[in-house]
Amino acid sequence: ALYEGPNAPSSTKSQFNARRNSFRKKRGSRGSDGSGSDRPAGPGGGRKKGPPAGHAGVSHAKPAVCMKYPASRCACGAELGDKKLVHKLVSDFGKCLKMITFDAVIETGWCPRCERRVSAPSPFLEGTSLGPVALGLVAELFGMRCTDSDISRLFESFFRFKMSASAVASARGALSAALDAQMESVKRAFLRCDFVQGDETGIKIGVAGKTGYVWVFVCRLAVFVVAVPQRGAPVLREHFAWLLHLPVVSDGLAAYGAVFEHVQRCWRHLLARAEAAAVDGGPADVARYEQLLRFYRKLKGVGALNPFTVHFLAREIRALISSFPEGKLKNHLRNAEPDMSAFLSHPGMPPHNNAAELAIRDGPVRQRNARHHITTPDGRRIFSRLLTLIMTCRMNGVFPCRAVVEILRDRQWDMFRPGPESPPDWSVFDAPASGLVRPPGAARAGRLPAPAAAA
Repeated sequence: ALYEGPNAPSSTKSQFNARRNSFRKKRGSRGSDGSGSDRPAGPGGGRKKGPPAGHAGVSHAKPAVCMKYPASRCACGAELGDKKLVHKLVSDFGKCLKMITFDAVIETGWCPRCERRVSAPSPFLEGTSLGPVALGLVAELFGMRCTDSDISRLFESFFRFKMSASAVASARGALSAALDAQMESVKRAFLRCDFVQGDETGIKIGVAGKTGYVWVFVCRLAVFVVAVPQRGAPVLREHFAWLLHLPVVSDGLAAYGAVFEHVQRCWRHLLARAEAAAVDGGPADVARYEQLLRFYRKLKGVGALNPFTVHFLAREIRALISSFPEGKLKNHLRNAEPDMSAFLSHPGMPPHNNAAELAIRDGPVRQRNARHHITTPDGRRIFSRLLTLIMTCRMNGVFPCRAVVEILRDRQWDMFRPGPESPPDWSVFDAPASGLVRPPGAARAGRLPAPAAAA
C-alpha cells in the first residue's frame, strides 16, 4: 500500500489511508482535512475535485446533429403513455467515414399491460458512447490482436477522434453484454453437429507470471472459447455441461475422458511421440513408426463402417501396439488404445483435432500480447465472448464488423444465416427507425463538400 499511486482505488489501501489521515490530522502538517494536500481547502471544504489546470483530457465534440427514436407501442401491443425523452451523446461514423458526435433522443413510455417503462429500439448500448459501426471496428481490431491503447491511437491517428484506452475497454464490455442471444445461437449450432474437437492452451494472465488456460471447442459451424484461470474436469463440467454428450476429439488430457462419454485420442499427438522415439532410436524404431504411420493413413480415409469391421480394426490396433518394446512409448500407446478407434463408429469424425489446433493458433495465441485482458473474471468473460463471436464469424465468411452492426440493429440477426449483404454505407444515419433532425444553423454533419478538381 505504501507504493500505490495517489489516484489508486481506495479499496486497495483503505485501512492505510485511515491511519495516515489520522496521523496527519494529529500533526496538522499536510492538509487539515486529511487529504494529504498542501493546498488550502476551498469554500466547500476538502480537496478540489477534477483534473489539474492545463490537463488535456479526452472529450467529445459538441453535437451538431439530433436523431430521434420514437416509441408508440410496447412489444405486447399496448399503447405507451407518460412518454419521456432520454438524451444520449453518441459518436459514430458518418457517410464519409468521419467520426461524428450526435445527440440520440430515445423516447420512453409506460406500458400499462406490462407495468414497466419501455424504451424505443435503438442500436446504442449502455455503458459506452460509441455507435454500432465504431463498436464493430473495435471488435475487428481486437480480433487482430490490438490492445486497447493501440485501438485508441488508431482512432486518433486515422479518424481524428480522441478516445482513451479505458473508453475502449468500456466499449468491449458493453458489446460483450449484448451478445447473450448470439452465444445461445452458437450453442445451438454445436448441438446440431455430431461431434466436436477440443483443445486448450496456457496463457499468462498477469505480470506475476500466473498461467491461465483458454479452452477452444470447434464444430463444423462454430467456435466456442472460454478463458479460465485453471484447467481440469471441474472446468469442463461448469462451462461445457451442454456439450458433454457429444463425441470429442482431443489430446491426452485426462479431463476429457473423465467427463465426456465418447473420446477419440488425436492420432497426430500419438504419431509425434512415436516419431520422437524413431529420431533417437535405431532402425527398428523407425520401422515401427513407419508401420504406425501407414496404418493411420489407411484409417484416415475410411467412411462409415459396420460394427464387425470396427472390431477387427480395433484388434489390429492392439496387435500393432503390442509389437512395440516395453518402455514409455508403449505404455502411452497402451493407455490410449481404448480411445484410438472411436472415430470409426462416428461417420465423418476425423482421427485428429487439427481444427482445434488451428483455431487456437488463429485466436488465443494471437492474443498473448494482450494478456492483461483476462486478469479479472469480467475480463475473461469479455475475452471469451468476443473471441467466440469473431472466430465464428470468420468460419462462416462474415466480417466481425458487419456482424456487430447487424446485431445491434436487429438482436435476432443470425450469423449462420446472414442474408443479403448490407449496403456499403453502414452509417447509423441509415437506420430505418431513426429520423434526422438538424438544429437550426447546424452544418451538414458527416458529408464533406466535393473538391473542385473532382467536380
